[in-house]
Amino acid sequence: MAWQVLQRAVFDGAEYGLLFHYHDGQIAAAIKRGEVRPFYVHDANHPYRRYWRFHRSIMDNAQPFEVLISTIARAVSMAYASVRQEFLEALAEAEINPGAFGYGITQTIYPIGEREFVVIGSKFHAIAVKTFKEMGGRWLKEAGGWHLRDTSLPMLVTTLEREAGYDEQNILVHPGSFTLQDVHLLSGLGATPIPFPTFEHDLSACQDAESEGDHGIVVPTIERVAETGLTEADVLACIPKGAAHDYQVTGAVFMATRTGALNADDMGVGKTRQAILAAYAVKLKHERKLVILVVPKSVRYKWEREILAIYPEEKVQVLEGVDVAPEAEWVLLNYEQAGKWQILGEQACALIVDEAHKLKTESALRTQAVYALASTIPVRYLLTATPILNRESEMYALLKITGHPLGSMELPDFVSRFAGSREFRAALNEAITGNWMIRRSKHQVLRGKVPGKERNYRSIPMPKKMAQAYQEALNSGTSTFGVLHSTRRFLQEACIKEAGKYLKKEVAKDEKMVVFVNYTEDAYAHAEYLTGLGKGRFVVLTGDILSDAKRQELLDCVQRDDSVKGIVGSYGVLAEGVDLWRANHVYIASQPWTPATLEQAEDRCNRLGQTRLVRVEIPIFAGTIDEAIRELISGKAEIVEDVLDPEEAERAAIRKVTELVKGGRKAVAVV
Repeated sequence: MAWQVLQRAVFDGAEYGLLFHYHDGQIAAAIKRGEVRPFYVHDANHPYRRYWRFHRSIMDNAQPFEVLISTIARAVSMAYASVRQEFLEALAEAEINPGAFGYGITQTIYPIGEREFVVIGSKFHAIAVKTFKEMGGRWLKEAGGWHLRDTSLPMLVTTLEREAGYDEQNILVHPGSFTLQDVHLLSGLGATPIPFPTFEHDLSACQDAESEGDHGIVVPTIERVAETGLTEADVLACIPKGAAHDYQVTGAVFMATRTGALNADDMGVGKTRQAILAAYAVKLKHERKLVILVVPKSVRYKWEREILAIYPEEKVQVLEGVDVAPEAEWVLLNYEQAGKWQILGEQACALIVDEAHKLKTESALRTQAVYALASTIPVRYLLTATPILNRESEMYALLKITGHPLGSMELPDFVSRFAGSREFRAALNEAITGNWMIRRSKHQVLRGKVPGKERNYRSIPMPKKMAQAYQEALNSGTSTFGVLHSTRRFLQEACIKEAGKYLKKEVAKDEKMVVFVNYTEDAYAHAEYLTGLGKGRFVVLTGDILSDAKRQELLDCVQRDDSVKGIVGSYGVLAEGVDLWRANHVYIASQPWTPATLEQAEDRCNRLGQTRLVRVEIPIFAGTIDEAIRELISGKAEIVEDVLDPEEAERAAIRKVTELVKGGRKAVAVV
């Protein structure tokens, strides 16, 4: 007799897959509302599409099994006993297929040592979990994979094929060698563990992660920095006439003659061009003919234009789909793609990572992905004008990725040696400058070519009513984070009219203005108010604009359209990789948390192409959190300057004394 509730069942050794009759959608609706939560197979190409996946523990335990039967019986108005009998028959007759739910899942094997591996899956797969546990594997929470000892690579691959149903093409062996680093070594040093992977099931029920898990991250072994064998003459021969300024040629030679380097030149000096010139020189002489670039998503097409502007015959691909063109010589990935395309590293001669300060936390997923990619590429270049955002330890990951000897130290040893005092930071500067890091300021290389910038902190007294409203915002949060959010949001909203006053008084008819905000919800309010003053139109660029083409269109409006007076944007989108030299006024409606972000924002305008002095206006409401944030940024800036530019640290100290003399830090009373 045909079943009335179930059509078919499959069992992979860890999960049952059940295909139900439709019943006007009542079964699906009941399952979604019920206490037992399986996973539904949506993928149209999956061989078991429309099946519901139930972990075997649900079927093997009376309580959840009975709850499930009751839920479905009520949904289809059938007797409990009839539904229960159907289930028992279906489970007994279920098709046995270990690979039933492995469709589209890959397992990547990382060799750790002799007969020791870490295996990381692209998605949660219950039968794989069961297989690893039976092999004596230990779950590595931070790495998101399984640590296996006392097995060989052939045995591991065979077991995955036989017990978990994987095909050979879904088992990847990552080239290179790796080590496991105890994540507890990172505690207290400002490193944040990798978030637990977002799988489609609650893992706690099937893998006892807390009781059985170990702690560790997979760290690739990267070859130490060495000479590439290229000479200055080799590099010069690759640079088209007029393609670079003299100082950019110097930077390109510095990079091309080393297998690992950090270009920390100031924003607007031309790090992009220097890296392209260096990588081209390497590619020309190397047996591998591919350059991989990992850059923020928003600037991929900017990089493509820059490469083709210098070398128009090169084949450049911005990777959007699933295939890399066989003729591609330059492949542009965003940070989110780096982990998916590690196999490309075996074909590449050089890796360029733009905005490399995004890799500041060694245990972060994006840092681990770039580590793995870098381990298979012989030449590695990092670009960032702000390699340190908060603390000295953020330099550690950059050293490690490029193969600098200091990167082979344990992180606690690195911190104890180079962090905590000006003397220690000076030692770090001495260890990295000249042989690994090149850093030039605009003052050094663009004197006379860029007018520079002037930063003004303007103290604003708070009217009584505003002070009362601020106090209410200060008391409105139930947590520290909530208080910070409510007060900073309040002050950012209060800046709308202040920005309008600045626009009317300070921005000339032929000048343009850039406004930075922390909370994107207010960006449109700023733009609407400023546009309403009749000085010209203000456009908005925030993270909710996902299209690269639309983002570039807005930036081009500011650069080329005289009817556009300015742009309002968030730091995450507008402060990186953007050229806005047509504007010479920067208004900081809400301060960022780090000096590096502030510098990034200001230098969107203060760069090559700028013909006017850039004026930066930072309103500080007296007696508010604005003052504390200013002090915080000042303290962090001292650390950055000590490590990267001791001479600038001295100049900053002089500026600070000058401010004190002028009374720049006097408190302003509420009026």
